[in-house]
Amino acid sequence: MDNDPIDIDIDIDEIDREGQTESGYDNPMLRENAKKAMVRITCAGTKGSGFFFLFPYRGRLIKTIITNEHVITIGAINSCQNVKFEPYVGGKLSLKLEKTKRTIGYFSHEVKHDCTLIEIFDSDPIPKEVVFLEIHPNYMDDKFYLYKSIWLFQYPGKFEGELKAATGCVCKYDAVKNIIAHNASSDHGSSGGVILFGSECNAIGLHRGGSRKNEGTNFGSLLGPIIKEVEIDDKSFWNITNISK
Repeated sequence: MDNDPIDIDIDIDEIDREGQTESGYDNPMLRENAKKAMVRITCAGTKGSGFFFLFPYRGRLIKTIITNEHVITIGAINSCQNVKFEPYVGGKLSLKLEKTKRTIGYFSHEVKHDCTLIEIFDSDPIPKEVVFLEIHPNYMDDKFYLYKSIWLFQYPGKFEGELKAATGCVCKYDAVKNIIAHNASSDHGSSGGVILFGSECNAIGLHRGGSRKNEGTNFGSLLGPIIKEVEIDDKSFWNITNISK
């Protein structure tokens, strides 16, 4: 799924092309490694993308799958839906959403961020080849990524579930809504794909959709502000916190 859950009103006519950097993107080994974090998701008939991610929380790294809330929705969580996950490395998983156990939390796409975090336990049958991505070291600096090159890994529907990578740059950032505008190509099914940056191909955000107002412009959420709000346990956005002890 790659919809327009909100209108994005970011003018990208003044993209600083000279400000783009290509740090680390010529390393095919790093790209192949990052692919091993990708997972295709089917929830209540909706198909989207997601990725395995080590979520920083109060000095710990929690194993998770992260995607958009419009892929794994609040309704699916409340009704304890079974969600199908197809990792890039192979195999299939069917995990039941449990509000009191597995679901760490979600931010509704109608409010901010548009993400759902699903905790992965050691007992889950995760293929050993799966890679859990880590956050980029500069994630506390929301504006660090402006005008810099990114990768977008995704499962666009027009390719029938085949993993695809696209390059682009971060064009604009709206700190109030936590929206980054980018120009990496996407399609239906790309929602929840990972936005990668830097010489180590670290995760910096997740793709959300395309703009109604600016054709050819895509947008996503940075992971840094999400991590910050989970850390302070802001209940106005963080609807469920069930991180295992």
